[in-house]
Amino acid sequence: EYAKIITDHPNVTALEPHEFFQRVRAGILPRFDVVVTASSVEHSGLGRYNDALNPWGDLIAIARAFCVSARHARLVIAVPTTFQRDAEHEATTEEEAMKFGTDWLGFNGARTYGPVRYPYLVTNWQFAHRVDPARANRTGCNPHCGKEPPAWGQIVYVFQKRDH
Repeated sequence: EYAKIITDHPNVTALEPHEFFQRVRAGILPRFDVVVTASSVEHSGLGRYNDALNPWGDLIAIARAFCVSARHARLVIAVPTTFQRDAEHEATTEEEAMKFGTDWLGFNGARTYGPVRYPYLVTNWQFAHRVDPARANRTGCNPHCGKEPPAWGQIVYVFQKRDH
């Protein structure tokens, strides 16, 4: 991590990687209700931030999150997708999420997810909904957004654990 994660919410505990692994080793790691990743997992395994090179780093990270999350857990994820700036083609259902344009790897920077890699990324998670601050029925967009999402924005998707 780049800096210590700080929260003042009484029901939220943020763990940095070393704290996480200490709790695993001590056998005191609880199951998590929510896993949140925003513009980070697409870099996993590419070595840009001194992590080990691993072509499956992103998939492993989300799989590990699945393993330590509760049965009712949610995954809130924002990663670059090929249609993230095309409001008429943004996925609103799981079926549509499988119809992205193309996958892309900008080694060693980041991945952009398309029809090949995105389904692997969210394996074992079921699409719940999309959070889009640029839509009129959503909050969080400043008055200057207009009808388009911000150019720097990534669409936030929410998934829930699949029952197996």
